[in-house]
Amino acid sequence: MERKRVATLGMALLMGLPTFAVLVVDYTGAERNTPSRAADSQTPNGAVWNFSDTVYLYERAGAGITNAKIYGGLVTSWATPTNYSPLVRFNNEKVQVQVREPSLANNKATGIMVWKKTDFIAGATERLGFAPGDSLHINLLEFAGQPVRELRFVVRQDGNYYVSNTAKTRAGKGVFAIEDASAERWAKVDTTDYTYGPFGELFVDDIEAVGLFIRFERTGNAVYFSFDDFQATATVVDDTFRVKAAAVVHKSRGNAPAVNDKGRVSAKTVDPEPETIGFIF
Repeated sequence: MERKRVATLGMALLMGLPTFAVLVVDYTGAERNTPSRAADSQTPNGAVWNFSDTVYLYERAGAGITNAKIYGGLVTSWATPTNYSPLVRFNNEKVQVQVREPSLANNKATGIMVWKKTDFIAGATERLGFAPGDSLHINLLEFAGQPVRELRFVVRQDGNYYVSNTAKTRAGKGVFAIEDASAERWAKVDTTDYTYGPFGELFVDDIEAVGLFIRFERTGNAVYFSFDDFQATATVVDDTFRVKAAAVVHKSRGNAPAVNDKGRVSAKTVDPEPETIGFIF
């Protein structure tokens, strides 16, 4: 009975307390062409930018530009050996990745791009999480790959990177979004080879970075990926956030698997009278 009382208290607080959602990333585009940092390695069959969250992948500063310092890494390759360099750059107002080796034989690109919390336009000194209604948005200008085209959102927490279960895999431009990041399922991703494990629930209450995961392969034509807008919102973690999170967990988790601290899916059983320990203060 005591656990029922705590859950009821959580719902009462949920109805009576404010929350503090903030726009943390609002990429507005660079004003002129600016190349990425130099590739860390290049061969006749590919170029690699090693993943780093301390050395930027893209950077462009200037009046009216926000969130134009992007970290991450990228692996590009092509089938025909040649003296070719892919286009990885700010191209006017868009972030661009283009792999167009002249023979057009099996062009590929895989990588992660992230905005770090230290560069957030709001909430950089606050603890942030995903509450109901927090969102991730990107406006795509180019999204071309065949047979492989894949775009997912990324979040970092506790030093680990996770990719969203929600993915764009069909060709087409325009807005791609997660409208409620708190309800998303995530998989831990290895930033050395960009492989990721099974998807499961992840309670996101300490965001360290947000961003994008891309994977493309195309034969007979170029890989094209570009965007001119990326936005992310998050919520300041306080007692209200914990109450909301507890209510969502209490309502929706059921038998769904959860991602543990090693990125594996762990079995989850249903408590007939679910507790909210760790969320209510």
